[in-house]
Amino acid sequence: MTPHKQKGIAPRLAAARILFLILIRQCPLQTALAREAAWQDLPGNDRALARNIVMTALRWQGLLRNVLKQSLAKPLPDEAMIVLHVALAEIFKMDTPAHAATAVAVDAIKTRWPGLGGTANAVLRRTLREQEALLEQYGAPLQQWPEWYTGALVEAYGRETASAIAAACTHPAPLDLTVF
Repeated sequence: MTPHKQKGIAPRLAAARILFLILIRQCPLQTALAREAAWQDLPGNDRALARNIVMTALRWQGLLRNVLKQSLAKPLPDEAMIVLHVALAEIFKMDTPAHAATAVAVDAIKTRWPGLGGTANAVLRRTLREQEALLEQYGAPLQQWPEWYTGALVEAYGRETASAIAAACTHPAPLDLTVF
């Protein structure tokens, strides 16, 4: 089955393209959303899912980046790494069934890079087996930001307050009134 015909692939691919623009091309969120035609063309519920994936991946990018760094002997192409970010964000923080997130990610990667499907599958399966330990090792809220920022935050507010600020930032807003 090609990824474009697979159920649920469109919002995940749109989320991956938006994350690529933000994390690799360093575009602001609103610019990335405005540039990504595939996101704009999604129906409302799929657009909301894509945005939720993006926001979750951004909130937990330290965890996702460190898990992938530990799980890969050498990095994959940037776009493939972002697809793995999407899958891990869904598995670790969005309660998406692991088999579903893995299947979508592996199919998406195999379509673009046929030789990397097995690697992507192995990485995702390994992270699933080690999920609890990985979350313990890399899941602290202060680990989600760059060291220079957390260092400044701890220096300004102390470790306890800085940790509380970081923890608050890992949660979505209690009410999101995004209009599409």
